[in-house]
Amino acid sequence: MAQARQKAGRKERLTLSLERGTVRFLKSCAKAKASSVSACVEQIIAVSRQTSEAARLNAQILAYYDSLSEQERREEAAWGEFAESELARAEP
Repeated sequence: MAQARQKAGRKERLTLSLERGTVRFLKSCAKAKASSVSACVEQIIAVSRQTSEAARLNAQILAYYDSLSEQERREEAAWGEFAESELARAEP
């Protein structure tokens, strides 16, 4: 178990060639946050991953609702209205 955590936390060196403006941006990001350029890159990648995951989930949800028949949509709407009314009654 400790080994699995150790492997997940390992860092790997990566050499990149970036435009000067990109390098300036990363350095200013690091300076503003009293961090490192690597930490800024990690944060940018994390935000990008979250955005991609949210878009993927939204597409799946949209596909699900698009696949419902008219009858299923009415049932979903009825359940939603019921849940809202129950929640409203339960709130103080």
